[in-house]
Amino acid sequence: MADLKATAELRVEVRGAEAGGAGASARQQQRSASAACTDYPSLAGQLKQLREQASEWLTPLVNEQRQGEEQGVRPTDAEDAGEESD
Repeated sequence: MADLKATAELRVEVRGAEAGGAGASARQQQRSASAACTDYPSLAGQLKQLREQASEWLTPLVNEQRQGEEQGVRPTDAEDAGEESD
């Protein structure tokens, strides 16, 4: 009978530890989600800056390509592959 009682107490302790671990995990996830929400404005601002910078870099290239296409000039396969043509 003492063995059964000890086994039951052990099960209760294990289940309690598992529940405590799950609670700790949930609290950690909540902190992570909260931190992500806090960082959102910062990340959104960085994304906006990257978009503006990409636009500044890409717009002249796109315009140059469009102008060449309007004039009937097509890049060679070597230029498409990023190699210099002779």
